Amino acid sequence: ETPFVFERNRGLFLDVATNGDAWVYVDDKLVIDNGAGMASRPAIVVQDSFLIDNSAAITVPTGTLSISTNSTSSGTIQVLNSASVTGDVMVGPGGDSTTGIVTSRPDSITGVTGTLGAPIPVAIVSAPAGMPAFSGSMLISNTTRTLTGDLHYSSLTIRVNSTVTIQGTTRILVDGGVNIDGGSRILLSPGARLELYGQGSIALTNSASVNPAPTSGNPDNVLLAVLGNGSISLGNTVSVCGNLVARLGEIDLGQSSSLIGSITARAAIMHNSSQFTASGAFGQSLGGVTLSGSQRIDLDRLAWLTENRTHRLRLFFANRLDQASRLRVRSNVDLLNVAALLHWAEND
Repeated sequence: ETPFVFERNRGLFLDVATNGDAWVYVDDKLVIDNGAGMASRPAIVVQDSFLIDNSAAITVPTGTLSISTNSTSSGTIQVLNSASVTGDVMVGPGGDSTTGIVTSRPDSITGVTGTLGAPIPVAIVSAPAGMPAFSGSMLISNTTRTLTGDLHYSSLTIRVNSTVTIQGTTRILVDGGVNIDGGSRILLSPGARLELYGQGSIALTNSASVNPAPTSGNPDNVLLAVLGNGSISLGNTVSVCGNLVARLGEIDLGQSSSLIGSITARAAIMHNSSQFTASGAFGQSLGGVTLSGSQRIDLDRLAWLTENRTHRLRLFFANRLDQASRLRVRSNVDLLNVAALLHWAEND
């Protein structure tokens, strides 16, 4: 615990890096929440770039990373216009969050920004083994259908207000593209799970839905994955509750689309009032890793701080890992006794 004097417009910051547990309070308000260590996997992981613009919005539970990229390029994550991110944002290992993250407004990102300690895996799924030989193309149009078991198609189209019900564990491998549109729905029976793998692109348009809220249960019961360099696109009031993976391609959420779950891709974009809500335990079930990294808070963003007045910083650190856990604190604030904090942490 230490006092400090706040000076506005000097770019004052506090940066905390650890693979253990850390919490930072300023005037008894929590500004960095790294409780229980870094999240097992951010809700949105991209290898390269992520863009969110127009009035798109991201909502993530408190203390969970929102977005991370493995890239260290300038402007690799952009939050533009009236777009907003509720949660934290991280750039790649060795990167600089002050140049890697570009925002249009000071309040575009509510959480902390920082740098990953290690890259996050993106190639986390592959073609399922033991699938049957393909049985030609599948067209479901203006009808109801039940699918179950392992299925293999050259292409899959669901259109014109069709309803497809998934029973049991259903794995679908599509050699070409997948198109779901025209108000069609994919629903899950109780206890069902859907894994849809496409070698081509997956496109959902015109009010299509997969495992839609509020009737949906766990987003981890749905996986939509592109295995090649194709894209996954959600457009025109599409609703999905599940996990999207495009390890070599782009994921595009647009035109009032809604996703509950997670995103893993080479690149991703959100625009036109699209909404993303992080949910589920995807990090534990597929590609989960334990992260270490830094989280940064720029003090000019703390509206309650008063110019040239003394304020109070408190930092809590805990190590509940069965391995060495380090804490690093960096700041450019005058009169901040960082050396004492580090000495205390190392001796603890």
